Amino acid sequence: MPAVAPAVVGSHLNRSSKTVQQIFETHRSRLYELAVNADLGIRSEELELHFASMPLRYWPRVDGESLRWHLEMIHEFVDGLTRSDVLLAPPVMHWRHFPDRGFSEVVVCAWDRPGLLAKIAGAFAATGLNIVRADIYTRADNIVLDVFQICDEDLRHVEDISRLKQMEQLLAVAFSPNGGGDVVLRTWMQCAGAPERVAGGKAPTLTFDNDRFDDYTVLQVEAPDRVGLLHDILEAISTCDVDIVHAVIVTEEDEAADVFFMTGTDGRKIRDAGRLEQIRDMVRSALG
Repeated sequence: MPAVAPAVVGSHLNRSSKTVQQIFETHRSRLYELAVNADLGIRSEELELHFASMPLRYWPRVDGESLRWHLEMIHEFVDGLTRSDVLLAPPVMHWRHFPDRGFSEVVVCAWDRPGLLAKIAGAFAATGLNIVRADIYTRADNIVLDVFQICDEDLRHVEDISRLKQMEQLLAVAFSPNGGGDVVLRTWMQCAGAPERVAGGKAPTLTFDNDRFDDYTVLQVEAPDRVGLLHDILEAISTCDVDIVHAVIVTEEDEAADVFFMTGTDGRKIRDAGRLEQIRDMVRSALG
């Protein structure tokens, strides 16, 4: 009898898109059967929890090899927790390279917390690494799995591993329970040099969509890409008491098209026109 995947928790999909949801669920069920039969070396309860608590949109973007990698990372993160400081647990970061596709992939596993994504983006910027795509996933148990495609200044995969190790160290310092991590991160970003706009790029545009999704306000930002762009946007949003539930970061031909699924701190859509205008002003100011 085929293995049956646990019920999924939270899809973050447009609820009217039933066909897409069915496709995602079918792919998820196939991966679950594959994982059960392959004996990945992960405890059954960990496997069940992952399939039950990851958002549905995660499954079309993962294959068997990536699934094993993610499960091992989450196991490493959870295994390193102590009862005394679970909320201050340092992130786990691993990477792999795709030279033929011109990028390296970095995955960060951590507890969800305010400013998490901005700090990760800042650590990339401080080491001069450019994010060309990011997929942000938050499990129902509050564990975050952030997947980044990054490249160096020459639009190649990151051959200099020391830069990734440096970024990993910066990330650990940024979340240090001793405090001062933000100061260290900002100092490194300043030393990396002020990022410049791409010459001839289009003027930035910001668009809100409060109609397509039942539970989220969507902000789409299109702007010339530069190192540190994502950090600046995220830091601006964080000053507005907004929670980013999901983000899709895509860069093509030096143009960034970033989409942020947001709620207020009460977990609801942001409907107040004044709040939306405040977010627009803060992000526009960050774009320069």
